[in-house]
Amino acid sequence: MLTRIFENTRRMLAAILAEHAQEKSLREAIEAFWNYQIPGLEGFAQWVGARQRQAGPD
Repeated sequence: MLTRIFENTRRMLAAILAEHAQEKSLREAIEAFWNYQIPGLEGFAQWVGARQRQAGPD
């Protein structure tokens, strides 16, 4: 799942770069994307941590 998340992140950043030629609009688009992406990554990390705690030590 993590591989898919980062592959989609790469695709989205490439799309943003392709669609925004002007520096200001590029910066705004990247800022908007990271404002969406970071909370999602934090939520995923919490989910993974909770699953690991439930599973206990190996």
